[in-house]
Amino acid sequence: MILPYIARRVAGSLAVLLAVSLIVFLALGATPGDAAAAMAGDSASAEQLAALRAELGLDRTPLARYAAFLGGLATRGDLGRSLVGGRPVMALVLERLPYTAALALAAVMLAALLGGAGGALAALRSGTLLDTTVMAGAALGVAVPTFWSGLLLILLFSLHLRWLPVTGADGPAHLILPAATLALPTAAAVARLVRSGLLDVLDADYVRTAHAKGLTAERVVTRHVLRNGLIPATAVLGLQLGHLLGGAFIVETIFGWPGLGRLTVQAIFDRDEPVVLGAVLAAATMYLLVNLCVDLAHGWLDPRVGREAI
Repeated sequence: MILPYIARRVAGSLAVLLAVSLIVFLALGATPGDAAAAMAGDSASAEQLAALRAELGLDRTPLARYAAFLGGLATRGDLGRSLVGGRPVMALVLERLPYTAALALAAVMLAALLGGAGGALAALRSGTLLDTTVMAGAALGVAVPTFWSGLLLILLFSLHLRWLPVTGADGPAHLILPAATLALPTAAAVARLVRSGLLDVLDADYVRTAHAKGLTAERVVTRHVLRNGLIPATAVLGLQLGHLLGGAFIVETIFGWPGLGRLTVQAIFDRDEPVVLGAVLAAATMYLLVNLCVDLAHGWLDPRVGREAI
């Protein structure tokens, strides 16, 4: 029954992608100016603008441009060419995708490590000073926006201590600060979910039964508690991975990280319609794929969820 479920999800995802592309196209059309005006500048005459618009294909109606985009995507898998640089949009997306994937995976792994360890310690030491400290830190992590925490990390580790570089993507050291900035709010949310989930499981009847059977505390926690208590956290981590793969616009811009988010921001400034559409569709596709994988993993961890979904 898993294949019909996946088929339904794929069909629904295609409808979502179509809606996303239409919304983005309409939003770009509603903003003033276009790529020709951005390229020509304020000194260009009306005749020069008209000639450039005709050269870029912007003289066609919005419906004709959108239909041409969908036609190329459906028949050839082609996202078109950049209006500014002339390069294929697919090549631009594939060029930036590895950077965003590396950043997202590093952030999620760091968030899972910090949030999982913090939430587990808080649950196992519930009511103590350690519990209060971890939960206070989690509340702070959720409340502080990423652009502010990113700037604080730059001030501390780059400008004051001079341990890490500020911008670029020339090596592993350049990945630490943007990954940490993205990981902090996710780690805070994971810590709170892990603590809540483990506390619920620790009070369950089957856990008390396991203790009564003489199992050690470590065996009870590793075999009975963790699998059930970590289910909510796995869903959050998966959804956060999809979000980060979609492009962390602010963080990539602050740290000069050459990923999909930075590509999209620059394309919006340039009014580069095909690049914006291609980057957003790539981000939405990755989010939907990760969301599907999260649902399947959730069903594997909790068979009751899997049976209800399928």
